[in-house]
Amino acid sequence: MWDTRTSPNMKMRNLKQQFSILTSNMIHLTIKRACQLLEVKTYFDPEITISAFVKGKETDGFFFNKQAKSNTLLNSVPTDQAMKLFNCFFQFHPLCILLNKTKLFESYWNDSVEPLLLSVIYGTAVNIGQHVLEGKPFSVCQPIRKRNPFLDYAYTLFEHVYTNRLISLGNYQAIIILSLYEIKFGLAKHGMTMLSLSYMMATELGIFDANEIFRSMDLIDRELLVTTYWAAFRTTSYGCLERE
Repeated sequence: MWDTRTSPNMKMRNLKQQFSILTSNMIHLTIKRACQLLEVKTYFDPEITISAFVKGKETDGFFFNKQAKSNTLLNSVPTDQAMKLFNCFFQFHPLCILLNKTKLFESYWNDSVEPLLLSVIYGTAVNIGQHVLEGKPFSVCQPIRKRNPFLDYAYTLFEHVYTNRLISLGNYQAIIILSLYEIKFGLAKHGMTMLSLSYMMATELGIFDANEIFRSMDLIDRELLVTTYWAAFRTTSYGCLERE
């Protein structure tokens, strides 16, 4: 018999391994479902627990946090520190491929970057950066328990974006980055809710209408939109396969 069980306590020293692990898990789950349909009894599925459902008491508080109400939190970050957080995000975060670094820096210096995107970058960079600097590995089944004001503030901005239908590529990228981060390392239910809502935003951005994309976006933005959509779709596919 072929026993491919994977320890749920497996740890990663580099977050870039996340994509390889996710792809491997999807293959295992696909084989598992096919074997169930064909009633094949000689395949053991890996024992993988999604960290999205590991949730401690200390993360059981809010969805839309009302504590921060203005951009003073984002404006309080000095430029040199903001550059360090950007570099940390692009160095450590596996979802950095969803953003174009040059365009992000340009929008930052022009004060045109979406506040939600800025808050998400700061929040995830702080958490991941601290984890890396402490020399701790990333566990597949244990989310990062620490929160920071930027992650909390992102939910206030998300409510504002959703309520006022502020549809833009930057907000869409921010929602996907935050939702996938929460599913893997934080507040799973919040992440899954945002991920489901992101499909409506993707539709309004024209992801299913090539002509609309060509009219409203340049080549780089089109590629970023498609890459961001497929990042969300892959996680959704994995979740559907994982469900019994």
